[in-house]
Amino acid sequence: MPQSLPLPNPATLLEEPAVPSGEGRPASVLPAVEPGRTFFRIGFLTPSGDNVVDQQWFQELKQALLEDGDFRRAMRAAGVQDISLRPCDASPDMLQRMLQSEFDLLFCPAMVYVQERVVRERLGESSQYRVLFQSRRGGTDRADSHSGGPVTHRGVLFANRRSPIGRGEGEPRLSEIKGALQAQPLAVSGSYDAAGFFYVRKLLWEEFSRTEPGEFLYTGSPQEVVKTVLCGLTDVGACEESVLREVLREVPGNEEGMLDLVRVLKTTKPVATDPVVIHERYDPSSGSTLGLAAAEVARQFYNFRKPEARGGPLLERGSDEAYDPMEEDLRLTRSYGW
Repeated sequence: MPQSLPLPNPATLLEEPAVPSGEGRPASVLPAVEPGRTFFRIGFLTPSGDNVVDQQWFQELKQALLEDGDFRRAMRAAGVQDISLRPCDASPDMLQRMLQSEFDLLFCPAMVYVQERVVRERLGESSQYRVLFQSRRGGTDRADSHSGGPVTHRGVLFANRRSPIGRGEGEPRLSEIKGALQAQPLAVSGSYDAAGFFYVRKLLWEEFSRTEPGEFLYTGSPQEVVKTVLCGLTDVGACEESVLREVLREVPGNEEGMLDLVRVLKTTKPVATDPVVIHERYDPSSGSTLGLAAAEVARQFYNFRKPEARGGPLLERGSDEAYDPMEEDLRLTRSYGW
């Protein structure tokens, strides 16, 4: 994994960018677990790029859980002795371990959760996880608390303003899109990114005559997608709309978001944001006091104890049904031959 790219200075945007260098990060290692002890297991992705929700974040969440009286009492009643943090190197790793029921509380990408549902169905089983929350970032993520609808965000396909396609205006032509995506790789965070990969790819296929990028450039995080395009390492990228706005505002001199640095080519339909799920054995709706206590501490931690963390998400109540459309779309695209 390359090191995080620096944001370009607007005064030097026309200079030739330097190619990032650096060694790949080491694989995450599971913590040692003592035989005969029962743990409440919390899973999450090992972050990359400049994501503020890092392993220290989850260490602090663990401490908040252990300091909560209701959670400690529920642990004792359930025969649980401690909390085990279970970082995952990548989404495929998380999915495989999810299918082995390795996690009790899991902060996961939406596509990982939907894939688990699909695989379970193929096996003649039901998902073993229930949605507690959806993440909500500031800016463009939408939550309709009055109707009880899901929290949604959108993916964007965008281009560097210095590139041939980026200099245009209005709705891009089919020839523009095809030419740009064949000339250079499309920067994306990874294939399990619902808004920034799956739905952008689906949009290109359905609205631009089955257009497919000639090559993908995987950056490891949506923040790195934006930086990769701004630095000129490739002309076109795709990511969540909220991340694009956040990173653009971090460019020196663009704190108000007024600099015209990218051209947004297309925007996807609204899709559900990433969920926080809990194993069915601790489902609060089934009467688990441990699950109920864990959910309340997590909500308080994200929404009230950590609001000062720039870029950190909030948690909104979620439901399994919020991901039904994504599951249907995943099944639909099987016929596309991807």
